[in-house]
Amino acid sequence: MSTSYGTAPFTRLAQTALVVAGMVFVWSAIAAVRLTPTPTVDAGARGSNGTAIGAAVPSVTDTGIARAVEHDLFAESREAPARAYALADAAAVEPLAVAGDVMNAETPIELPTVQGTAVNATGDGFAMCAAPGGPVVVVRPGDMVGSFTVVQIERTRVVFRDAAGRRHTVEAVASPSGDES
Repeated sequence: MSTSYGTAPFTRLAQTALVVAGMVFVWSAIAAVRLTPTPTVDAGARGSNGTAIGAAVPSVTDTGIARAVEHDLFAESREAPARAYALADAAAVEPLAVAGDVMNAETPIELPTVQGTAVNATGDGFAMCAAPGGPVVVVRPGDMVGSFTVVQIERTRVVFRDAAGRRHTVEAVASPSGDES
């Protein structure tokens, strides 16, 4: 009966490594299948007091679908633009006028008010905004305040997009003390 005493520590080390690997596998499997419940978002989202905070998304019309089909993505006549498109260019370009989007020049746009913003170092945050005559609600990029979509939240201001695609920057209401922090 000859037992090699040199292999016993390695066997124990291998068993410990196997147990640790098994625990990591179970932990990873649980984290992979864990679902985070999220609230459903519908076009008529409601605030905490039951008032509507968003406007319905306009539906696609038959004429809009026909226009999209006329612009064949795979047409041989298509070619690359002379200058490459960049996301920074999107903010500088005015949206194309669509039939029926004629605004009356005398009618001023009633923009939402921004009561305050909170932005962290990575740029994520939220804002407290109110539609004209509406309650103050907490919003994040992508949320709607009246007929305006929140595009970007910065320190002391919020950028909104109206139904026609135009951007509007609204400064936050100054605090009574004058402190911006």
